[in-house]
Amino acid sequence: MFLRDEYAADDTNIRVFDLTSGTPKEVEGLNRHIQETILSHISAGETTLWLTYPEVCFAAAGSSTIFLTADAPRVPKAGSGSGKRLAVKLAVNLVTLKVSELSVRRER
Repeated sequence: MFLRDEYAADDTNIRVFDLTSGTPKEVEGLNRHIQETILSHISAGETTLWLTYPEVCFAAAGSSTIFLTADAPRVPKAGSGSGKRLAVKLAVNLVTLKVSELSVRRER
């Protein structure tokens, strides 16, 4: 089972729980791996306006992989701006926590 944990108005964590045993067990470190991959596309002089996941689903072939789209508009750390688009589509293996980029769309 996955959960979009919307802990702030415009920030979201992805949490996945293994329900195969008697007690749900969270897949630890998943959100950190996802965020590290997304933030690797943000330069040192930038930060994100927000980080949300408008699309998240399990792979049709099984529950060990999820696909997601991250929306993380970039703005300068110093100054202001409306943000430049950054959308990253990822595949995440829940067993190995390997995050693979499927596509990256960024506004220059």
